[in-house]
Amino acid sequence: MTEEEVAQLSEVEHNRWNTEQLIANFRPMRQGEERRKVSEMKKDRVHPDLKDFSKLKEETKKYDRAIVRAMPYLYERWKHANQDVKDK
Repeated sequence: MTEEEVAQLSEVEHNRWNTEQLIANFRPMRQGEERRKVSEMKKDRVHPDLKDFSKLKEETKKYDRAIVRAMPYLYERWKHANQDVKDK
């Protein structure tokens, strides 16, 4: 994949993750909650990265990029595993 493709797919992956978190009843962090303890935020189902991709810290965007870069490998592993099941 080109770096442009990785960048585009990283944003798509983050949007997918946002949707998953919202379905799981998490909510974005509100202004002023930055100082809360992580354990309190987890208990209240608050996640600081539940926001638009463009507003994420660069360090956080690396997670989405890593997932996107791993997808071709994961797909190949899935194909081989799926073929093994069909062959049995």
